[in-house]
Amino acid sequence: MSQYRQNIIPQTHIPEEWKALTSKELRIVVMERAKGLVYEKVLNIDTGIEIEFSVTNARKLARGGAIYLKKASLVPILPELVKVAEYSNFGQRKETDNPEVLG
Repeated sequence: MSQYRQNIIPQTHIPEEWKALTSKELRIVVMERAKGLVYEKVLNIDTGIEIEFSVTNARKLARGGAIYLKKASLVPILPELVKVAEYSNFGQRKETDNPEVLG
C-alpha cells in the first residue's frame, strides 16, 4: 500500500442482509443511511476543516451513478472516512460546483 498517501484506512464489511437486495432496494437502504447523517459534522484531521453532511450528499451517494455492494458498505463508516481522509485534489473546480465544494 506504499503507493497511497493515505495513512489510516478504515475497514468496513458488507452486511449479510444487503447481499440479497436488488439495486433498487440497495439504493433505498443507502439513502436512508445517508439521510441519517444529514447535519452531522466531522472535523477532517488533514485539513482542519469541519465537514457537514447534507441532503445533497445523501442523494449523490444513493442516486449519483452506479450502486453496488462495495460502494454501499462505505456509508455506515462515512463519518470515519471523512475524518481521516487526506485532501488530494487532482482536478479543477467545475463551474457548476457549489461554492462549498473544495475540489
